Parts: sequence; structure tokens; C-alpha cells
Amino acid sequence: HARYALPTRRPSDPQDMEKDREIPVNDKPTPSIGEIKLKEGNKIGRGSSGQVFRSLDKFGRTLAVKKIQLSSTENDNVSLSPQTVVTEQEYINQEVKLLETLSHEHVVRLLEHQISNSVLKLTMEYIPQSIVSMLKEYGPFEEQVVRHYTRQILSGLAYLHENSIA
Repeated sequence: HARYALPTRRPSDPQDMEKDREIPVNDKPTPSIGEIKLKEGNKIGRGSSGQVFRSLDKFGRTLAVKKIQLSSTENDNVSLSPQTVVTEQEYINQEVKLLETLSHEHVVRLLEHQISNSVLKLTMEYIPQSIVSMLKEYGPFEEQVVRHYTRQILSGLAYLHENSIA
């Protein structure tokens, strides 16, 4: 039987792991702002809070950069609950701090963040293929493949729940 895996950043082949070691990878849990120099590529996604671009770093690694337009007023508040209101900047700092601590093979990792000209840039791992794109290319999955992907998704979701997310 063939074995399928969601596209992840963790190579399973020891030779691939060696190749990854040849490129200086920032393995620190919280990289310093400004460490990753990027060339921006095509827009690959858009959501309610921003746009995502494929980018290339100085080592040739493909990364994803999400750009979020922040409010232009520094005193804008975010209501976390009826009892808790914080400034937008405090909210962003809390969220980024939390995202930078996450480390799981089935959760996309935040590598760096920057704020400039009222734009928050989140530099993340790039996952080249989604389940949707694989379905378009290969058609419906066999039950075994669906079970395998479901286990991976639930593993990542369980990790997020353990860390009070989702």
C-alpha cells in the first residue's frame, strides 16, 4: 500500500533532512525581527484580515508572508471580552507571542513578524500543496488516504487545543 502524507515542513527521508541542514535554517523558537530577508512573489491567498504572498529568502527557501493592514490610530482598542479591552498593539503582541511558541509537525510555524507603515507582516512556513489542490489534480482520495489526512489534521488540532487555541 502507498503511504500518503500532507505536505509538511518535516522531511521523512534522512537524505532530505541532511539537505535541509546544508541550508542555514532559523531554528530559534522566536527569531529576531529583521533576520529574514525576502523577495516577494505572487499573491497566493487572501482572507478577511489580509493577503498572503509567496516569498523567497536569501537561501532560496520559499516562505509565505501574510500582510495585515493595521488601523492607522495607535489608540484603537480590541475587545477580548466584555471585561477586557486592550489596544490593537497589545493584542497583536499577545497573538504573535503565542504563535511563535507553537511547534508541531502539522501546524504551520510562524518564523518572524515585522510591523512597518501600519502593516503587520507574518513570515511563515510555506506549504506548497493543499488538500484542495491535490483533489483537483488527483481526484477523489481512497478511504485510506482520507483516514491518514484526517489523523494528521486532528493531531494538529489536538495540539492547538492543548495550547488553548481553536
